[in-house]
Amino acid sequence: MDNVVETKFNKLFASPSEKFVCTLGNNFAENYLAKGSLENGFAILSDKRVYFKGICYISTGKNFVKRNEERIVDVKDVTGTGFIHFKAILMRIIAIILTMSVVLLTILIIIEPPNNDEDNVMLVFLILIMLGIFFWFMYFKNLKTLFEISFAGGKIAFDTTWLNEQEIQDFQRNLRLTKDAYEEHQQAQATPVVVSAPQASVSDELKKYKDLLDGGVITEEEFITAKSRLLGSL
Repeated sequence: MDNVVETKFNKLFASPSEKFVCTLGNNFAENYLAKGSLENGFAILSDKRVYFKGICYISTGKNFVKRNEERIVDVKDVTGTGFIHFKAILMRIIAIILTMSVVLLTILIIIEPPNNDEDNVMLVFLILIMLGIFFWFMYFKNLKTLFEISFAGGKIAFDTTWLNEQEIQDFQRNLRLTKDAYEEHQQAQATPVVVSAPQASVSDELKKYKDLLDGGVITEEEFITAKSRLLGSL
């Protein structure tokens, strides 16, 4: 990405000291910066924060609600990323049952074609076909994979249908590396600096013991022992 685009992204940051890292949904982000319109959701990662804007899925307990969102999350509050797969199993089961019913009824009609007085059979047949089409349509409509970003206080997810797979992998990796770098910096800041207390010089110690000897506090033998110990520490 060129420096001009990065400069535009920097204008969205909360602090001028933040450095651009990468985007998720780069095409949507560039279109928003260039035209002010937003077709879908995107995320921008700096070395300090993650910025979400546009259409995304917000966690509401065990479910996700699709809505327009604008949010800023500190990197330190990000707890993880992952994928959520929605398969609409119930709709699939209903669609399969309806399809099997249509097939079975088709076989019965072929074996024993209905009379003109048995229009109800054909009506049921048509209703089963329409219901089957409806439930298969709803099943595929709700079949999606979301890329989820979890943070302290909630989750935000993006529909991977509109995102490039490589872009998702790059964003996920860069987010992890940025968080690791932040944590390492915080640990380095918190590590106490140990300052050694200045030690008295050997000559000062010798003078002290000599004064004790002259004052009769210690004996000559004790003075020689202390002197040997001090000179041996050099």
